[in-house]
Amino acid sequence: MPETDTHREDIFLRKLMNKANIGWWEADVKTECYKCSGFIAQLLGLDEDGIISFNDFNKRILREDQQHTTSHSFDELQQTIEEVYLLDTPKGGVWIRSKICYQETDEAGNTKIYGIAETQDGPHMASAYQALQNSERILHNIYKNIPVGIELYNKDGLLIDLNKKELEMFHIASKEDVLGVNLFENPLLPEEIKQKLRNNEDADFTFCYEFSKINGYYQSQNSGGSIDLTTKVTTLYDHNHEPINYLVINVDKTENTIAYNKIQEFYGLDPETITAKDIICIVKSWKEAVIGLDRMVYNDARKEFSMSSMTGFGADGSQDEMKLDFEQVRGDFESNPFVTAVLEHIDDKNALGDELINRIGQLG
Repeated sequence: MPETDTHREDIFLRKLMNKANIGWWEADVKTECYKCSGFIAQLLGLDEDGIISFNDFNKRILREDQQHTTSHSFDELQQTIEEVYLLDTPKGGVWIRSKICYQETDEAGNTKIYGIAETQDGPHMASAYQALQNSERILHNIYKNIPVGIELYNKDGLLIDLNKKELEMFHIASKEDVLGVNLFENPLLPEEIKQKLRNNEDADFTFCYEFSKINGYYQSQNSGGSIDLTTKVTTLYDHNHEPINYLVINVDKTENTIAYNKIQEFYGLDPETITAKDIICIVKSWKEAVIGLDRMVYNDARKEFSMSSMTGFGADGSQDEMKLDFEQVRGDFESNPFVTAVLEHIDDKNALGDELINRIGQLG
């Protein structure tokens, strides 16, 4: 039977991958098993079918800090696209770098992920790669979860990414709704700031961001209201010091502004010149108000356990029998769950107030 071009290509690729110490793998999420090529199967000492369960593969991992495989490991491929492992094999510990290439889901909803794996020359190369990989994962998590808004634009000013906090701050349903908007067309960005950016100058400024003035610049679920922003804009450069990105960092200062206004309104104090002594007075007033309210609730609750509330309980008996009959239905006042919760709240707020006053006093 003559060899076809496809057959010759298959032989060539198989020989090339074996010589390069590279193999392929297939992960079946439903069965929680890997199916491995001959190179990987031989390396791990598997049977001819090259099958190994996720659980058995995890047992081969010699380092506790390396990620184990589960049916949920492939939920976010962009965060786990490459991994480095030190695996227990018949030849001893071997460093493996594994990379996800693509995934497919059939009509029944079964997902399979396909990738390649290669042996590393030694622990130094693998460890260096893993250190870089871990650093990238940490930076990604910081970027995703940091409590400030981050926008990233390309050198032409087009939005290419933003984090979760940014979506929340500006009431954006999905990042796809705003990707591609032009930074220099932002109607709320002052013109002098835009000019600084064109000159690749950093800028810091604070302003009131009014959603009613967006004028269709992007799609927001909030058409009114405002937030007080502190914004920093900077230019990012490549290794040749050529500008490649604009980075915008937004901090929502609305709660700070509200707090400042309330301090001025209720206490007649200027937040810019407020002293430690002034803050102690505010904390004392807060403490007295909170505990005073709890005391009122406590006293009102006590009325529900007075003799007048016991009417109808043990009506034919003595006062002690009436009280006993009442307690069997409603319970003892001091051990009542609601009453004990109120008393605990009083103790907690009293302790918190004293701690704040003590700490602030040390600053003055």
